[in-house]
Amino acid sequence: MRLSSGTTLNSDRACRLIQQWCGCGPDIPQSHVIEAVRRVPQDFAAAKAAGYVTSDCDERDFRVALMFLRKAALDKGGIRA
Repeated sequence: MRLSSGTTLNSDRACRLIQQWCGCGPDIPQSHVIEAVRRVPQDFAAAKAAGYVTSDCDERDFRVALMFLRKAALDKGGIRA
């Protein structure tokens, strides 16, 4: 995954989390990203309890995905494959 600003995300598990949270992929519009940032809990335990984190993902994957998602919310181009 990459942003129009050039930032890339290479973690497969973090990419899967983002696609799950945004409900689409691999190209994700900024509006879906912003909605996901608002909906997904910022705490790992709360997100896992609410079903936002799959069993094969750990806290590091969650943190990486969340940081990339926050950055993507500010990128007008959204996320590209």
